[in-house]
Formats: sequence, C-alpha cells, structure tokens
Amino acid sequence: MFQSVGILVALAAVFSLLNYRYMKWPSTIGLMFMALVSSILIFVSKEFVPAVYIFFGQLITNLDFENLLLNVLLSFLLFAGAMQVNLHELARERWSVLALATLGTTASTFFIGGSIFGIGILLGLDFPFLHALLFGALISPTDPIAVLAILDKVGISKSLRLRIEGESLFNDGIGVVLFLTILSLIQIGGSLKVSEIGLDLLLEIGGGIGYGLLLAWIGDSIIRKNLDDPKVCLLSTLAIATGGYSLAGVWHISGPLAMVVAGLGVGWQLAHVPKSSETFRTLKLFWGSLDNILNAMLFVLIGLLAHTLEFNRSNILLGLLAIPVVLVGRLFAVLLGYSLTSLQENHPAQNIAILVWGGLRGGLAVALALSINTLETSGIIIFTTYLVAVFSILVQGLTLRPLANLFKKQ
Repeated sequence: MFQSVGILVALAAVFSLLNYRYMKWPSTIGLMFMALVSSILIFVSKEFVPAVYIFFGQLITNLDFENLLLNVLLSFLLFAGAMQVNLHELARERWSVLALATLGTTASTFFIGGSIFGIGILLGLDFPFLHALLFGALISPTDPIAVLAILDKVGISKSLRLRIEGESLFNDGIGVVLFLTILSLIQIGGSLKVSEIGLDLLLEIGGGIGYGLLLAWIGDSIIRKNLDDPKVCLLSTLAIATGGYSLAGVWHISGPLAMVVAGLGVGWQLAHVPKSSETFRTLKLFWGSLDNILNAMLFVLIGLLAHTLEFNRSNILLGLLAIPVVLVGRLFAVLLGYSLTSLQENHPAQNIAILVWGGLRGGLAVALALSINTLETSGIIIFTTYLVAVFSILVQGLTLRPLANLFKKQ
C-alpha cells in the first residue's frame, strides 16, 4: 500500500509540474488528462512490455480505489471543501440548494435510471430496472471534489457559484443514501416496503445532518477557547474529519452529510478568527494544502483506472448514449429546482445552462460503481460511469469557463 501511494504521489507531482509549465489547464483536468494518456500507453504496453502493464495493474489493485475514496479521502475532501464556503452567503441560496440537492437529485435518479433501462432493452442488454436505477443514483449527484476544484478557474457570479458549490456538497450525501437504499433492494430482492425505505432515508439524512451539527459545535467551541494554540485547533479538526466520519459509519448515518455540515460550521467559526492569528493561518494553510494534494492524487488515480476497464461494443455504445441522457437528467433536475424556488433572475437561461454544464461527475461516482463489483451488471455500470465521468471532467470542465465568458459578452 505504501509503495502504491508513494508512486501515486510522485506521478501527481510530475504531472502537476508539466501542467503548470506547459499545458496550463486547471490542475485537476490537466492531471487527469495526463494520467489518462499514460493509462492508454500502459494498455498498449501489454503486448510489448507486459511487466509495465502488470506493475500498474498491481498499483491500482493495491490502492483499492473505492475503499480509498469512500473510507479515507472523502471525509477530508468534503470537510476541507465545506470549510471554504461562506455559510452566511450560502444561507441566501438555501432554498435553491435544498431543492437541487434533494428533489433534483431524486428526480434525476429516476429519469436517468428509466432512460438507461429503456436503452438497455433497445440494445438487447440484460439490464434490470433496479440496476439501471442504481446507475441513476450514483451518477446523478454532482461531484463536490470535481466541482470545487474547477470552479476556482471559472468566472461566474457569486450567487451562481454558491448554488453550484452548495448543491455539490449536499447532493452527494443524498446520492450515496439513495445508492445504498437501491443496492439493498437489489440484494434482498426488492422486498422492502416504501415506509421502511422512507424511514431508512430519514435516519441516514437526518442523522447525518444532526451529527454534523454536533461535530460543528464541538469544533467551534475548541477553536473559540483555544485560539492561542494552533496545534490543538488543528488536531481537533483532524479528529472531526477522521474519528467523526468513522463513527458515522458505525452508527449508520450519512458520513458525507456530517462532514459537510461540520466543515461549514468550523469554517463559519474560522471566518470570525483574526486573519493575522497563527491559528487562522495554520488551519487555512493545512486544509488548503491537504485539499490540493488529495485532489491531485485522486484525479491521477481516476485517469490510471482506464486501462483496467473492459472495452467491448455493448459497453462503449451504452456509455456513449449515457452521456446525453445524464445531461438531460441534469437539465430536468435544474428546471425542477427553478420551478420550485421561483427564482427571480435577470438571466435565467444563462444560469440554467451553467448549472447544467457545471454539474460535473468524478471520483465519487466511479468509486460507487467500483463498490458493486459483485453484481452481474457491474462491468457495464463501471464502464458507463467512467465514460460519463471522463467526459464530464475533460469536456465540460474545459469548456465551462468559455461558456461563462460567452454569456458575459452577450
């Protein structure tokens, strides 16, 4: 494991340097692109230098991507990302964020699931409805890791940025809960009652938010009472992101939602700390640096996963058709959010376009897909998820800024 992590960090450092000096793309996009090209070269090397192919195959296997992201990296990345969001300003967008993160994600799940099920029938694939719905659940949430990393380079209004950031932070927790619920239905043959499903969802979501508030209160209290000791404050935030996330899993409540709420609360308290204080500088530097390092590792790893996929006609065809389906599902979710919140804006069409195109998918969707490798449809779900994520990060991520600039000129 240590050797694999060491090689991954080294690759991230080399790719970061090359991107900074020559490509000058947003960091996460540049790193993933170079890792994807490297993965293609590794795949080609299978015939000529099989030792290289085997070495990188073992690297990916040893890292255990889904467990690494879901059980280790996700807590840090969500907590660090939420700390950067201004809670007071986010509160102004609370209703639109709530509508997009809950009803929008749920509606998108069923739209995408139903559409993929229908496409599967047309293609002659044995793709049960609940399996298609499972894909809809894992691909509907916008990925906060991808979104927050790319938005830094995009010039959009503060209101729209907060909406995208807030939604991406909260809807992944909703998506994970939906994913786990549907997966449970598949595993037990769909025998759960609607009332039982609703109760499980309520406990997961409500418990995660309530637990996150408790963690935020603990973090706020420690920072407020120990401002003169940055080490104590730093260790306390680390304890929240590690121990807090672990306990959420033990208690069967949403760890991602707990980390988002806790991160928002700690960030709110940190905003009231004098910027000249050592505690403020220490926490900002540590969490900002850790966020950048883990993002670099994550996107390199996503790129390297390509050579492990199963390429065949059915997988490629369904994957390509899934891209427009996911975009239409995103449009449906955004329009639903707008209709429910009755937002009065000067340029609603432009904002809707950016919300749809800026709804990126990334490592979280890939990790969830990899976690179901025991299902008979796992191969096609993993391939389709990966293709959608790559398109989202490379194509949508690279064109989001030009799209925003185009609207500014109109």
